Amino acid sequence: MNNTLKAAVITVLAATIYFPTGAQTVLNFTRADRDPVSVSMAGTGLASGVNTAWASFKNPSKLPLVEGNGEAGASFLWSGTGVPGFAAGGSYVMDRFAITAGAAFDAGPRLDILDSEGTRTGEYLHNDFTLALGAGYAFTERFSVGATVKFAREILTPEVSISGVSADLMATFRASEVFSLAGGLTGIGTTVTDSNGNPYPQPAAAVAGASAVFPIGDVVARADMDFGYFLSGGISAAVGGEMGYEDRIFVRAGYRFCSAEALPSLAGGGIGYKAGKVRFDAAAGWTGKGNGITATAAVAISL
Repeated sequence: MNNTLKAAVITVLAATIYFPTGAQTVLNFTRADRDPVSVSMAGTGLASGVNTAWASFKNPSKLPLVEGNGEAGASFLWSGTGVPGFAAGGSYVMDRFAITAGAAFDAGPRLDILDSEGTRTGEYLHNDFTLALGAGYAFTERFSVGATVKFAREILTPEVSISGVSADLMATFRASEVFSLAGGLTGIGTTVTDSNGNPYPQPAAAVAGASAVFPIGDVVARADMDFGYFLSGGISAAVGGEMGYEDRIFVRAGYRFCSAEALPSLAGGGIGYKAGKVRFDAAAGWTGKGNGITATAAVAISL
């Protein structure tokens, strides 16, 4: 067993010990998809070479292997509970090295402030924030690695908030022009302590994904598959498909099953339109947990 493989095995084992199976996780919003392309394909896209503006939230290691100089994008999210969300991301590729950054903010819902007798004295806005900074490096034309550091904060009440730092460690292998693989660890980070001193882990997971592209005349079909094993307990498996006509009009759909507390099962669908260097995407996702349908839209510009 070479040194690289030994290090990977030790990292996975250490993380598994650090996050006991069945533990409740916090700051789960760091696993939310901010890109409608990924939402419409049920959260897949770990290994695909598209929507690189959002690589800091998904996989920075794929950046040095994709075509182009990078992307910049902004998205808006609206959920069935009336909670709006905003996100922005970007990536810049310099030959074998690439950098990426992203930020996301979810506002609401508005909750009542009650005094000791249960009388409403006002209201406050529950919200959360994520900042991600990452980089990727290609050792060869087919293999690259990357890492992202994320800071997350959630305001629970006017006086109480929780925050944590986590990291994603990823690798991507481009087996051919039409097939890519990716995998690694995501959400490995600090424990978060509540007001009673109880520690909670962040939603760490070992993840893997595959992406295949099938050109058929003016139509290009893409199939993505992602898998995850949550170190706090539970698994996820997702599959998504996209049909693109003349690299201009896109239709997408997908489904994810997840048994982990940190991430819901999801059925998604969406469309996209590309005009030159500008791409418009919209998606809708349904979790079936009383949250109704979540809709998201984004614009991205190729650099």
